[in-house]
Amino acid sequence: KLSKTEKNSGGGGMPRNIGLKQASGAYVLFVDADDFILLNALETLYTAAKENNTDVVYTSSYYFMKAKNDIYRYRDGLRTKLFKEGKEDNPTLIVDDPNKNLQRLVFDRNFNFAWMYFVRRDFLLENNIDFPSVSSGEDHLWVIQVYCYAKRFFRIPKALYFYRRYTGE
Repeated sequence: KLSKTEKNSGGGGMPRNIGLKQASGAYVLFVDADDFILLNALETLYTAAKENNTDVVYTSSYYFMKAKNDIYRYRDGLRTKLFKEGKEDNPTLIVDDPNKNLQRLVFDRNFNFAWMYFVRRDFLLENNIDFPSVSSGEDHLWVIQVYCYAKRFFRIPKALYFYRRYTGE
């Protein structure tokens, strides 16, 4: 579905809220217009969500593109720690553990970008979780709400998302 707003809101929150209301699928993933995902990303996320009956599935790393041929992999705090220790990073299911959620959100350098999260749509609607009408920081505030309400998180140790931060092709 395509929609057009009367004027540019200056941020991503309003268009994402419109998209969430128009969505009809069981899950949502917000992909920024200048970024892209791997071809199998949605299948991987959906399979993990269904197999683990989760509210939220997220990846522990993503590809960061500074320039066309300058790509590196960014890891969350846990993945970085395991990588440095030479330990294997396995998929992780966290069930109804607010303390662990808070620790991951604050101390593990977890990601505060909406595009990192594949979220059950009904979970967002039932808990009235949407993006605030602010010009910046809306992702961070949305992620905090998600962490406050979600009961089941599944962390995938794969990079599925390409975050592009440059103006070239």
